[in-house]
Formats: sequence, C-alpha cells, structure tokens
Amino acid sequence: EQLQVLSQQLLQEYSNSIEPEAAVQAQTASNQVEQSSPSMVDSAQDRDEELCEIFYEEAEDLLSESQASLQKFKADHSSTEAVSELQRKFHTLKGSSRMAGLTTIGELSHVTESLLIAINNGVADGSLASTLLQRVLDTIHADIELAQRNQDLCLNDNLIADLKAVSGQESEFVEVTVNSSSQAAAAESVDNSVPELDLDEDLAASEDKASNADVGVEVSPEQSSEIDSPSNQPALKKFINVTPDIAEDEQKAQDKHEVVRVPAEVLDSLVNDAGEVNIQRSRLEQVFTSFVSNSGEFEQIIGRLREQLRKLEIETEAQILFKHADDQENLADFDPLELDRYSDIQQLSRSLAESVDDLSNIREMFLNNIQDAEDVLVNQKVVTTNLQDNLLHTRMIRFETVEPRLQRIIRQTSSELNKQVDLVIEGGDIEIDRRVLNGIITSIEHILRNSVGHGIEAPETREQLGKPKRGQIKIEIVREGSEISITLKDDGAGIDPEKIKAKAVEKGLIKTTADVSNEEALQLIFKSGLSTADTVSKIAGRGVGMDIVDKDVRRLGGNVETRSVLHKGAKFILKMPFTLAVSHALLVQAGKEVYALTLSGVEGVIQLPASELKDIFSRKEPSYTYAGHDYSFHHLASLLQTSALYFKDDNATYPVILVRMGDQRLALQVDATFGNKEIVVKPLASQFSQAQGISGATILGDGNVALILDIAWIVRLIQIRASNDEVVISNVPEEESDDEATIMVVDDSITIRKVTTRFLERNNYKVVTAKDGVDALQKLQNIVPDVVLLDIEMPRMDGYELATQMRKEARLTNVPIIMITSRTGDKHRSRAMELGVNCYLGKPYNEAQLLESIREF
Repeated sequence: EQLQVLSQQLLQEYSNSIEPEAAVQAQTASNQVEQSSPSMVDSAQDRDEELCEIFYEEAEDLLSESQASLQKFKADHSSTEAVSELQRKFHTLKGSSRMAGLTTIGELSHVTESLLIAINNGVADGSLASTLLQRVLDTIHADIELAQRNQDLCLNDNLIADLKAVSGQESEFVEVTVNSSSQAAAAESVDNSVPELDLDEDLAASEDKASNADVGVEVSPEQSSEIDSPSNQPALKKFINVTPDIAEDEQKAQDKHEVVRVPAEVLDSLVNDAGEVNIQRSRLEQVFTSFVSNSGEFEQIIGRLREQLRKLEIETEAQILFKHADDQENLADFDPLELDRYSDIQQLSRSLAESVDDLSNIREMFLNNIQDAEDVLVNQKVVTTNLQDNLLHTRMIRFETVEPRLQRIIRQTSSELNKQVDLVIEGGDIEIDRRVLNGIITSIEHILRNSVGHGIEAPETREQLGKPKRGQIKIEIVREGSEISITLKDDGAGIDPEKIKAKAVEKGLIKTTADVSNEEALQLIFKSGLSTADTVSKIAGRGVGMDIVDKDVRRLGGNVETRSVLHKGAKFILKMPFTLAVSHALLVQAGKEVYALTLSGVEGVIQLPASELKDIFSRKEPSYTYAGHDYSFHHLASLLQTSALYFKDDNATYPVILVRMGDQRLALQVDATFGNKEIVVKPLASQFSQAQGISGATILGDGNVALILDIAWIVRLIQIRASNDEVVISNVPEEESDDEATIMVVDDSITIRKVTTRFLERNNYKVVTAKDGVDALQKLQNIVPDVVLLDIEMPRMDGYELATQMRKEARLTNVPIIMITSRTGDKHRSRAMELGVNCYLGKPYNEAQLLESIREF
C-alpha cells in the first residue's frame, strides 16, 4: 500500500512537470506494467525455517483430515458437516501458512474457504466443487513438498480463477463495491498481494470483521453503514458465513488434547536409553540368578559342615570312652568327660556347631535380601517395560496419514497413462513405527506405480476381458504379533513368469538350462536391471525400482513376497517389524557364535538325533517332512562358513529350526538354542553396513554381542547356491583340535571348581562344571565332553556312582574319566579302576601332570 501511495505521488509530481499528453502516456505505461506483473510468488529466502518446520508437521495432519472430510463430501454432496469440517481445516491452514510466510498457500486456502462458504449457502455446485477441492489438496501437497526442498512457490492462477468461477466470487465483489470503483480496486489489490493477519487466536475477538475479510474486501466506515442498510442485506446473505464459533471449538479441542513437539533425534535417544535400561536389567537378572545358585551351593556347604561336625563329635566321644576304659575301676564315680582337657574339646565342638548355625542364619538373611531384590527387579521390569512401550508409542503413526499421498500418486500415474484406477486402503488406522513407514513409503509408491503401469489394463481392454472399466488397487494393513503385514494387490494382468524367465536369461541372471519354478521366477523381479516393460518410460522400464524396494525392505529387517495369477492380478506382501527398537528373537548357537533369529520367520524348533541328521545330510537333496510340509535341510554354520558339519556322538540330539519365508520352507540345524528373548536392536557401525545377511546386532544379558541374521537373505543364499549347482552342505566331518575340547569338572568344592576352570581355560579348553553326580548327569543329557574330571566324595551322588552310570550308557561309555580325590589309598584306587576310571590323581594335583593326562586322552 505504501508503494502504491508513493508511486501515485511520484506520478502526480511527474505529471505536473510534463505536458498533459506525456502524462497520459506515462499513466498508460504504469497501468500496463501493473497489469503484466507476475502472480504471487513466495521466495525461499524470506521464510522463517523454524516456523516452517512447525507448519509442515501441522499441515500434514490438516491435509490428512481434510482428505477424509473430502471423501465424506464426495459420497454425499449435501453433507454440511463435511463442508464445515473442511472450512475449519482450511481456515486453520490459511492462518498457519501465512504465519510461516507461505502466502501462496494462504491465498489458495483463503479462496477455497470462500468456495466452501458458497457451498454451504447453496451457491456452488457440489460435484464441480469436489473436483476443485481435490485439485486444491493436491496443489497444497505439491507446494509443501517444494517448500521443504527450499524452492520458491508460485500461485496457481488458473486454479484460483476456477475456484472463483465456481463460487461466483467475481460477481459478488462487484455487487458489494459497486459504489466505489477505486476502493474495489484497492480491495482487489489487497486480496491478491497483501496477506491478511487472520490468526485463530484473534478470530473470536474480531468476529464482526471476519464476515467481510473472508471474501477479501476491506470495508471503510462509510461503506459499513451502507452495507448495513436493509437494501443490501439479501446480497450479503449469499456469501457471509454463518457458522458456529470456530475459535471456541478449537479451544475446547486444544484443552482436551495438548500436544508437545519433540525433535525426532531426542525421541530416538530416549528410546535407545530405554533399551539400554532393559539390557542392564537383563544383566542384573543374570547376576541374581547367579546369587541364587551360589546360595544353593552355600546351603550344601553348610549341610556338609554340619554332617562333618556331627561325625567329629561321635568320633571324639568314642575315643575318649575307649581310652579310659581301663581306668573305669579307679574312676567308677567320675565321668572322664568331666576332665578339663575333654570339656575343652566339647566346648570347641559346640562352638563349631554355633558357627554352623550362624552361617545358616546368614544364608537365610541372604535369601531374604535376594527375594526382596527380586521383587524390586520385577517391579522395575514392569515400569521399564511400560516406559519403553510408551516411548515406542510416541514414534507410532497411523498408516492413513500417508493415504492422501498415495491417492495422489495413483491419480497422477493413471492420468499420465490414461487409465482409470481406484485405490482402497483397509486397516489404515493401524499404527506403524514412523521410521519403518518413512523407510518403506517410497517402496510402496513404486509398487503402486508398477501396478498402474504394468498391471492395470486400459479401460477398453478391461471391458473386452469382462472386467470393470475402472481398475482397483487395494492396500491391506494387518498387525501380526511383532510384525506388520502390508499387502498390495491389484486386479490387473498379473506377472507372467515365462516373460520374467526370458528376460532373466537375456540378462544372464540364470542359465538357459536352469529349472526355475514360477515362484522362483517371481523373485527374480528383485534383481537389478530386470524389467518386463517393453519400453522405457517415466513410470517403469529401467529395472532398478524393485531392486531398491527389496533393499529398503531388507534394510529395515523385513521381507517382501510376490504372488501372481496371470490375467487375475498380482500381490506384494511386505512383512515389516512393528518397531525397529525392540524385537523378539530366538537365540541360537551355530559353530562358536551366538546369533539371533527374529521370530517373524520361525515356525518351530524340533530335536533330532545325530544319527538321523547324518542320514538326512547323506541325501543328494537333504529335506525333512514335518506336519505335512517339506523343509529343505541345511546346516546353519556351514551356510555362514563359520564351521563344517561334524557330530561327535550318534546318540546326541541337536536342535533344528523350522523357518518359513513366503513359499520357501527351511530346516536349519544349529548346535544349541537359548530360548525366545526380547532383544534391543542396535544398528551396525559403518564398517559393517555393507555386510550381507546381518540386519543388526543386540547385546545379551552377559554383555556379549549377538548378530541378528536376515532370514530372507539366507533363503536367497540357498536359492543362488542351488541354481548354480553348488554343494550347499559339506558332509565331511571336521576333527576338532585339542584346544577346542570340552572338559567337565565334577566336584562339590567351589574352590576346586574355580581353580580347575581357570587353569583349563588358560590352556584354551572349554569347561563345564557340575557340583555333584546328579547335576553332572543332567548336563550330560545335552553334551558329551571329551574328558571328565571327577571327585569321589560328593553329596546326592558320589564319584563311584557317577562313573558306574556313565559306563552303563552307550554314548558315554568311551568318555575318559580322570578321578581327582584326596583318597589316595590302594583300596580306593583299585575300586575306581574296576569301575572303568582311566586315570587316578591325588589332591592337590600337579597341574603339569593333569594337563599331560588330558592331552593324552
């Protein structure tokens, strides 16, 4: 306005100093320049980045809600509720965008709001308006994406003209400002160039002005009295918006639901800290488990000490009575135990008994403290779990928030290809981790473009095939435990497996003679460079899209399956983790390493004896049938190339993991399983980012790191090896060296077990300990050690009994036994040799002699 006033002053001064004809020419030139000025432009340099970031997030919600309201209006053009909702959303969008400096979006929202007023008053046609409203939403979406890329925005003059034409705004402007053409021009200039300060907070205070400001007319005091006249009231009723108090409704909604904006990095850091708390709690649980185990050892020691003390008292009393048997005549009336030297022995034994009782009381106190600590630990687990769940929930967003974006993709792509396609979304209210959704949204968009470009036929072709003229693409979102299943399916032409095979042979991806099933052929579309399109276009044909889809999905710990029926349609199933922070996994040992397998692909775990496993692996194509399904059999450590297949004992049992990934079923033989655990997923460092088959890592309760294996990668690895006719599993046993042998130490003394374990581990042996014969038998059910170090005197089951049981069992009969005991007499030695003990050493043993005996066996 100031510039206009200044220009008028300058023009007046200039006209006074030149001839009248020249003044007229200057005025005409000025008018031409003003009329040819470009439309409204938002410069990226003039924006407030902080306000813009807040506006982008708010606009995402507003546009999503506006799209839902528009769908209601499209279904029922007489729905005043849907129009009122749209009006409120555009009103908020107008004020927020202008605050952020995006005046083009504010101006478009302002004109759209006027159209909605016209719809409410019955002036505008509903069907034409719904099409225009969809164009407005798509335009605002596109403008926001440009603004986020720090680009300039231009007002869409054609869309503005269409909106005004449908709402009849141009005629209404003339009717209101007919008495003053100069003020009408000024009002039009203000409406097109000057953003009005229309904030939601000021709406309630300035409601009288809003009815005039909504149509972009600035009214002077003289006009106000004229507008209020009865003759002008019928004209005003056409465009004055008679709606409830918007500010009051928004204030109530704000009071009910307050929102705090937190940077995503801070939230990710909090979730990571919550995961670290869970890891520390898991380690603490292991410490308490160790405490409980040591308390049991303590109890056994106290029991053994009490038994030894009782025997000491009996032996002492017997010796005293025996020694003084000859003096009974002289001391007939005097008990020898009444002598001082004997009363001292009694007092010492009683003191020892009291000390044993004190130890027992201390143990009870320890047990009570441990129980209290365990109760606190349980409560802490509940609190930390709730904390972690709540933090994870803050990262969750509904899938329906991206629905407008996907609908826009379908409209744009179908318009470019002259096809008619509808997108239907089921389960859009299901929440997904924001990082997961942001990571796969581009993949979903690419699959949708492929469905429109490759799958959905042209309308005339569909009519010839007896299909509806409009094609349909459906997205189904389902929560399955710790997984989210996203299914994208269409009713188009489907995927031709033979065409894929021909393209794969042409690209050299498979051999001409390769026997590839239709299911395997469908998986080939994820290979880089393979495309079934006949020509390269902007939509498809370069053969890189599905390759990126597969990489993005696997990078997030998911997998994608492809199914198709020719001429019926295609289906893509994306199995994604519910969250990237916490996952449930099965811990397994393959070779010397412990790995985590996410439960999404695990169907079950079975135990098979080594003899049966040898028979399976001896076949040309190892397989196993379970519950009516055939599983391709493989040795996990051999697949990972960490160790070869080798069985120490035919009677030992080994766990087998049954895995399903799409139509592929695998049976993976591992060395041990450690149960289902809730793990905190940790991203790999940059050094390992390119490592294949690893989707992350986790920290176990004992502080060790376990890698998380990508089951989908294992499936593809097996397919590649099979297609290249490579040997997947080697059946040649690999002999273990001496320093890889397992030694079992069986002794009731904690000190002996610890000292022996440290000595053997220093010499690179793996050590398993047992506190008595019963404990040793339980552990021998799962392992077959290379050597057993055995004590004789132990509670529950002594060394002789354990040696007898081992020699009776076929799989343990050849295990060498080295007996280490303080009983070094010939009688004990002879009995041990009769039972099958291979070597007999006395305590304290000589370390060099023990090490030599172990290496000999």
